[in-house]
Amino acid sequence: MFSIIILYAICATTFTLSKAALAYSAPFFYVAVRMLIAGTLLLGYSFFTRIKKAYSSHISSSHTLSSNGISPEPLTTRTLFIFAQIVLFHISIPYLAEMWALTHITSTESSLIYNLSPFITAVLAYLWFSERLSKRQIIGLFIGISSTIPLIWQNYACSGNTLISGNIAALLAVLVAVISSAYAWILIKDLLQHQYSISYINGIAMLGGGIIAFIVSILSHEWAHGAPVSAWIPFITLTLAIIVVANIIFYNWYGILLKKYSPTLLAFAGILTPIFTNIFGTLFLGECFIWMNVVALACLGIGMTLFITKK
Repeated sequence: MFSIIILYAICATTFTLSKAALAYSAPFFYVAVRMLIAGTLLLGYSFFTRIKKAYSSHISSSHTLSSNGISPEPLTTRTLFIFAQIVLFHISIPYLAEMWALTHITSTESSLIYNLSPFITAVLAYLWFSERLSKRQIIGLFIGISSTIPLIWQNYACSGNTLISGNIAALLAVLVAVISSAYAWILIKDLLQHQYSISYINGIAMLGGGIIAFIVSILSHEWAHGAPVSAWIPFITLTLAIIVVANIIFYNWYGILLKKYSPTLLAFAGILTPIFTNIFGTLFLGECFIWMNVVALACLGIGMTLFITKK
């Protein structure tokens, strides 16, 4: 479980780094650059790994090997359709919606909305994998989710924002991103069961999502007054940092844990994200610190204990 806590501490930095990067770039262009670079790196790594394994084991059909040495199932119409959906729901919709929203709300607010993920993931996991929750798990889930209530209350009291302050569109955009992302991880777990490597899946998704984001950037007139970047050095620095932290470390580590844990448990543990995000946002972005983090952590600990026991 410690690895899951570290995973979401890393995840929290992505909200902070993205918020910082958006101070120097238009949101859609930022997504395009980030995903194009990350997708290229991951596909390059996936290709290199397959060639290396094929060479060391003297297997002639190297192009069909997954990163764990097991041949993935041949591409079918169904798997191609799933890959297309992952490009759309794993990268394009979540990132375009969330990065636009971050230009209107704080990083903490954005991560708080992501706490709806466990509910959405639980429903999708039940429909897709027939993954049922015990009564104890359901109680734990609700206790864990309730830990965000004091966070939301103090966040708005502290920042002076309200749900009717004109940020409703941004909050709804993050909600769309949450639903889309939850659905995408269900699809990714499906492909992992068919022996496709996580680096290959994420590489395809990010490269395809980056191309779509670049097209959206042009169509949205972000280039109307020249390049959509105000300062290239800090923009490139922050973008490279978040590529390493999020696109390479977080997404691939999450995929590895997805083989061991259920999508619902991992989504549930994501409630840790706004707590870490608020701490990082306070330290690096000057956002308001939420003292109810202690209460939230206590509720989350109780909820996760109940959820993990499964009895």
